[in-house]
Amino acid sequence: MTPPNRLHRSVSQQKQKQRKVIVGNKHGEKLVGILHETGSKELVVVCHGFQSRKERIPMVALAVALEQEGISAFRFDFAGNGESEGLFQYGNYCREAEDLRSVVQHFCGEKRVITAVIGHSKGVFVIPFSVYVAEEDKIIK
Repeated sequence: MTPPNRLHRSVSQQKQKQRKVIVGNKHGEKLVGILHETGSKELVVVCHGFQSRKERIPMVALAVALEQEGISAFRFDFAGNGESEGLFQYGNYCREAEDLRSVVQHFCGEKRVITAVIGHSKGVFVIPFSVYVAEEDKIIK
């Protein structure tokens, strides 16, 4: 069992690697996310499910596991969810695909390489819509 002071230091060190990032979407709304920074150029984007948010256990666990393996991760709230601006819209896959596209464009603009996009629940279904939109814009090859 980890002594309490070592556990506290470990949690504290993890928090230092995590920082809030705000990304604008095409509708002028702010999408709020947490970047788990490891110093690598490669980045995995983590998408939450229906009526969820970036703080839910599956998204945090995925991002932390990636971070522990030296892989940077970004988990964010789609518009109308969690801390992000906008109104929640039931079943709006295309709008969420646009949000994901905005996130990918933001990090590509920072010279990051998106190596994977993973999702939980509805977040999994947003990914194919986003790939279609991104292919039209030549973001994904």
